Amino acid sequence: TLESAKNLMGDDSVVSYNKISTEMDLKSILK
Repeated sequence: TLESAKNLMGDDSVVSYNKISTEMDLKSILK
């Protein structure tokens, strides 16, 4: 259960990181 919790948190951080980087890319493209 502890490992799965770590995996879930890791996935969330990866998803949020990808979302942030994607938004930054879009802003730089639109600039």
